[in-house]
Amino acid sequence: MLIAVALGSYSSAAAAQDDVIGQSVRDRARTQFAPVPVYLSGFQIRPSIEADIGYDDNIYARNDIRRDDGIVTVSPELNAQRNVGRFDFDLTLDSEHRRYFDTSSENADNFRGIARAGYGERNDTRADLRVSYAIQSEDRSRIDSISDTSVRGRFEDLDADLSASQRFGPFGVRGNLRYRDVDYLDRRNTSGELIDFSFRDFSIHEAGATLSYAPYQNSEIFVAGRYERRDFVEPDPANPNAYPFDRSADGFRVEAGFRQQVSALLFLRMQAGYLRYKFDDPQLQTVSGLAFDAEVLWNVTPLTSIEIRAQRALDENASPDFAGNRRTELAARVDHELLRNLILTADARISHSSPVGGQSSSTRYDGALGAEYLVSRRFRLLASAHHEQRSSNDSNIEFSRNIVRAGLRFVF
Repeated sequence: MLIAVALGSYSSAAAAQDDVIGQSVRDRARTQFAPVPVYLSGFQIRPSIEADIGYDDNIYARNDIRRDDGIVTVSPELNAQRNVGRFDFDLTLDSEHRRYFDTSSENADNFRGIARAGYGERNDTRADLRVSYAIQSEDRSRIDSISDTSVRGRFEDLDADLSASQRFGPFGVRGNLRYRDVDYLDRRNTSGELIDFSFRDFSIHEAGATLSYAPYQNSEIFVAGRYERRDFVEPDPANPNAYPFDRSADGFRVEAGFRQQVSALLFLRMQAGYLRYKFDDPQLQTVSGLAFDAEVLWNVTPLTSIEIRAQRALDENASPDFAGNRRTELAARVDHELLRNLILTADARISHSSPVGGQSSSTRYDGALGAEYLVSRRFRLLASAHHEQRSSNDSNIEFSRNIVRAGLRFVF
């Protein structure tokens, strides 16, 4: 069985790197359009708000119950930063308020806060603490989302990561501890019935270490190891059909990789290794095999960037019907600077999923086109079109949908 373990978008080896592999067209500085921060008591404050109107032709992400609707979304954000000597601090508070024209049961108010504090120099001795807390509504397109259209899942997500690193000339060592806790809230369906979703709760404990060697500037090789414990709510003996098995497990992962700036236009990051993942429940077989994650950024011209990523993962999931989701994925993104203040984007992704312990395998296809027009330092116009589709032998998890959005972003 060839798979890897991933926690959302988290990657142990990638987390060992403090900077990105390169800069694409969309990341480059455009000083004439850069927002000017507000300075308050030594903090750089950047408040902004984004609003858009859109249309979704399948809001439940189901083929058997299709419903379309218009959506208005308002998303305020506040970022504060401060650097004092070797200490730096960053705080981001944002929220998303989504209202559907006709389907009020799908309305969502999402909140998130991310705080990060660091001490030291990135090329010497460094310690970082990152804590995030969010209250989110579940994405209907997730393969482990609640299928009942009369209620939408909602959860609290606490994630904390403490890391420390030290460099000894070209050598480096880094260690980290991580804790994540996801709690699903009780929800009322459209009939007013209160439903307890605590059986979807889970927590993760993790410890990792990375050893690296940088023989040249803009080049690094590394070896990373990680131990992880996942705890899920145990099955209810009084209702064995609802919760067929215990999804809790212990696992470890060891990888080796490198990242390098091959030229001024080409950046690489690649890693591969082995994992073993043993479930507490004897009904579930131990998962082991090859793990890999590769990323390439190619600035084809000064105006065009191409990013490609391939990975294999076993995602954690909230559904009691299976114990993880094997996913093999290939994604690509193209950014083109049509004008100095007009960025066009195209995204494509294909991922094959095979749940552990139940359900049928499936293949998901995602494609998107987007445009960002920088009007001034304060205003940006945004537009996008998305297509999502999942195919499977199980018609219950198949769906296709299209979403279009247009809006603006204002920086105070």
